[in-house]
Amino acid sequence: MDKIRLILLWPLGLLWGITTGLRRCVFSLLSLRKKAPVTNWVIGNINVGGVGKTPMVMALITLLQENEPNLKPQSIGILSRGYGRSSRGFRWVDQGSTAQQVGDEPLEMFYNVSDGINIAVCENRVKGLNQMLIDVPSLNMVLLDDGFQHLSLEATGYIVLTHFHNSFTKDWPLPAGNLREFPAAIKYADAMIATHCDADLSLEQAEDWRHSFLSDMGRKSIGNTSKSFNSQNIYFAHYKSSTPTHYLSGKFIEPGTLVILVTGVAEPQRVAVALKSYQVIKHIVYSDHHEFDDSDIIQWRKERQQILTEKNQAVCIVTTRKDLVRIKPLLDYQGSELSLYTVYSEVQFLFGAEVNLKELLMKQ
Repeated sequence: MDKIRLILLWPLGLLWGITTGLRRCVFSLLSLRKKAPVTNWVIGNINVGGVGKTPMVMALITLLQENEPNLKPQSIGILSRGYGRSSRGFRWVDQGSTAQQVGDEPLEMFYNVSDGINIAVCENRVKGLNQMLIDVPSLNMVLLDDGFQHLSLEATGYIVLTHFHNSFTKDWPLPAGNLREFPAAIKYADAMIATHCDADLSLEQAEDWRHSFLSDMGRKSIGNTSKSFNSQNIYFAHYKSSTPTHYLSGKFIEPGTLVILVTGVAEPQRVAVALKSYQVIKHIVYSDHHEFDDSDIIQWRKERQQILTEKNQAVCIVTTRKDLVRIKPLLDYQGSELSLYTVYSEVQFLFGAEVNLKELLMKQ
């Protein structure tokens, strides 16, 4: 967290935190929250992005289906706001959808979860869930990608994510920090997952982190009052970066290959670090959800040609799977010439967390 920003904007952050806290109280006291006629779990956060919600939703969908022959894909759904889309209201995500119509993250999920999973977008989560059930009466479980602060919905349960190396307990509400509300909101969650843990995290280190997290909460006098949330409801997950794969052929690139990295995501440096086995000689960074156009493609092609000339070695362009759904409509037969490869984050649950999380989701 930027200390100068915090000092200058601390009063506004305090005001924002108080306002969001009062809003939760009003919705609760006036019974303004509505339940949906289908089991639904919100996968949300307190931070402003960058904690890995979308990969987690896909991982939980896979987890739900494991060894569950009676749980057909058609009975499972995903609902997202569809951040960054130009459309409004309810919309199904299908083969004809574009990132502009439904958002890049819902479209990424559509192409990378099991066939038959019902995916929709709607900024009004209650309306979205009701419409999903009207259109697909066989639905019996929906995961919401984000929505912890969407108070109109009283979900079946809430799983909040936080970054292992940058817990929200060390941050402050907007605009002084990067929180949507005070950390005390965690008391409304049923479980929390610390994401982006080191692959070799030991059980002792995890317990130390859990203790530190709870101590931070206690020092801020925002102790946990929820009946369901306690230290045993904190889980850990490692996010493993995939091997860069050609977006058409599926061919891998060899370690040591020269790479031009193109990212339009919340934490681009994390992608660069994950490519340590390759020679990232240029990293072109765009804002999260950037809308790519032909000029971007032209720039990458020029950059690649220049490096080919200088180095006389193979050069690949690597981007994220999330970025690909915004880039793909711009590619034609020249796509192979662009030598475009993609990477994504694969969630690996630690210390048997998948067993407890599946039990939590299935028991409701």
